[in-house]
Amino acid sequence: MKIPLLIFISAIAFALSGCYSVSHRQFVIHNAESTDEKAVVNILATAANTAGLKDVTSKSSIPKTLAFYFGLSQPFQQNFTIRLASWINNEDIIIDLSVGYPGAKWSVPQAYKKADSVLMDELPKYFDSMIVIDPESRVPFPNPEEKTASQ
Repeated sequence: MKIPLLIFISAIAFALSGCYSVSHRQFVIHNAESTDEKAVVNILATAANTAGLKDVTSKSSIPKTLAFYFGLSQPFQQNFTIRLASWINNEDIIIDLSVGYPGAKWSVPQAYKKADSVLMDELPKYFDSMIVIDPESRVPFPNPEEKTASQ
């Protein structure tokens, strides 16, 4: 009786431990100016507020950070987080929204959907032809080590 129960528990643990999903959206605003930076910061603040994300911009180690927000994808899941970040890359502004959440049985977290909805509505309205949504070649998330080297 104990062995089948142990096999069952092991099978459940194995199934749950390997399930991890990621949703990711990236926006690139080409040839941005300082007024564009301010607009991005305002739009991201609205998206983050709607999604219940915390402003951690002052703690960011990303080079040339405009805004950085962070939160849990599910209140009870400490390992699954939402990240909304924006930084300057050459003359472009990169906006990156990502979330990790447990497995295929879970739907995309509501906080991610809320932030994504604001960004998808507001950014194209403001930036029109300057913006590319989910480019084929995504801009990688910056290496914090570069901050001290480039400044």
